[in-house]
Amino acid sequence: MITAKSYLLNSLVTAFLLTRFAVPALANEYDTTDSSLIIKKQARSLLNQMSLDEKISLLSGRGMYDTQNISRLNIPSLQLWDGPNGIRSNKNQPTTAFPVGVAMGATWNRSLIGELGIALGRECRASGVEVLLGPTVNIIRPTNSQNS
Repeated sequence: MITAKSYLLNSLVTAFLLTRFAVPALANEYDTTDSSLIIKKQARSLLNQMSLDEKISLLSGRGMYDTQNISRLNIPSLQLWDGPNGIRSNKNQPTTAFPVGVAMGATWNRSLIGELGIALGRECRASGVEVLLGPTVNIIRPTNSQNS
């Protein structure tokens, strides 16, 4: 029986595996063949081989900006860097600073934003970054006891 918790965990780990293997495999070309289906099958196979502890380990970081690796299955860690105003280097290397999202959105220029995405992707690849983190929205709300 699949519980909601195990379904959510499997979904999150599948997304991780697809990010780890599908993005690098498809990044060089816009492949419209069945390669994405092959990658999904490989991700499903890896997921079925992982223990619960290994799945859970992928949901937390090894460090500030990288994920756990699973040596037994040859799953390396992912490098995660802040963005999308340009990657914020975790290695103090120079990177491009792009305008903030609200300024880009105010242009209403979709092709320009597309070019920005390509530039971010190229800079990530050049820096060995697999995941560019998006902006965070602080949704913490004070409780009644904190209001007084």
